[in-house]
Amino acid sequence: MTGSHFVQGRKKFFLPLLAVVLFFSAGGFSSKAEAAVSNASVLKSEASQMIVVEAAKSSSSAILQRYVKQNGKWVKYSAPIQAVVGKSGIGKGKEGDAKTPLGTYLLGTSFGWAPKPAGMIYPFKAATKYDYWIDDVNSPDYNKWVNYKGNPADRWKSFERLNHPLYKYAVVIRYNDNPIVKGAGSAIFLHIKTSSTKYTLGCVAVNEGDLVTILKWLDPKKKPIIDIKEAKSTVKITASALNVRASATTGSKIVGVVKKNQVFTVKDVYLNSQKQTWLRIEYSKGKYGWVSASYTSY
Repeated sequence: MTGSHFVQGRKKFFLPLLAVVLFFSAGGFSSKAEAAVSNASVLKSEASQMIVVEAAKSSSSAILQRYVKQNGKWVKYSAPIQAVVGKSGIGKGKEGDAKTPLGTYLLGTSFGWAPKPAGMIYPFKAATKYDYWIDDVNSPDYNKWVNYKGNPADRWKSFERLNHPLYKYAVVIRYNDNPIVKGAGSAIFLHIKTSSTKYTLGCVAVNEGDLVTILKWLDPKKKPIIDIKEAKSTVKITASALNVRASATTGSKIVGVVKKNQVFTVKDVYLNSQKQTWLRIEYSKGKYGWVSASYTSY
């Protein structure tokens, strides 16, 4: 997996003196959490802000929901929003497999080439044309932020330009950083998407306005985390009869009907413009359609 939207390859060049490696992570995290990035229970016990991203296993469509901890319990903070994840869905993978990593992770610094949004208290780093995130598995800079004024193509076979349009605003997802394992995946961010963004190559992406709202909400003292997980794999119909539709809206064509207590595999999860969650199911052999999650066990 890699979060990149583009890959650039050239011959390798070795460590010019002009390079300054800067690997940023948000301040204020305890050493205990630092040492247990993959330990979801530890992270969740120490955090009081959490972003949950859910997607069907092989789908690039996802739903993002913010949570806060109140009296020791996680409660929803706001309405869910539509997101996209890796082209190959979510899972445990490797560099270049276009999967978004499954699991719970600390959030690192936020960054962007645009000015820091007003009202933010979360750490923010300005990205310039000299800033790169390295996904060349053969480089000692792998999965690190590097500030470099030379020709990046002469030094790395693959890298991210952090002044890319989709990185106008972003947050580092601290995947594979403690320790860094070569080939396990790199450059995983929460960043903006456009109306034409259907998937990423490993990152999580949301609309710019939604991301700015998230940035203003994040508080380093609350040790925010992100939990990326599979949506329910199967659902049971709870309505006596439920229309199956051609798309994720009540106004679309009815293509079938399913009955109460029938169980179906979830192929996709989608949040429509009315903030309604819809599920894509195989309602008959080889036939797929959408049902409202409100009338299922989802």
